[in-house]
Amino acid sequence: MDGISLVPVLKNPKYKWDRPGLTTYGEGYSSVRSVQYRYIRYPDGTEELYDHYKDPYEHVNLAGRSEMKPVISKLAKSIPAHFEKSIPSKPAVKGRKAKDPDEG
Repeated sequence: MDGISLVPVLKNPKYKWDRPGLTTYGEGYSSVRSVQYRYIRYPDGTEELYDHYKDPYEHVNLAGRSEMKPVISKLAKSIPAHFEKSIPSKPAVKGRKAKDPDEG
């Protein structure tokens, strides 16, 4: 897997981690989470930004507010510029269950 190891955080919950969390789903669907904010960008460029201190249930999208542009800019730096194409899994042979790679 790409990225920075989480082992130091798992070994020591008080470890100083200064990077936002990144979640991607498919090509171009990204969510970046800092302590306070969640920023979402869709493949068509649509954006959402939520302040979890004031709005933990994400009712008010702040992305269109000019004063939030610095927050968006900072969080957007964590979104990959390039997404690798997904490799489709092999279909199961008719009449047989696909083998789970974790079952050895």
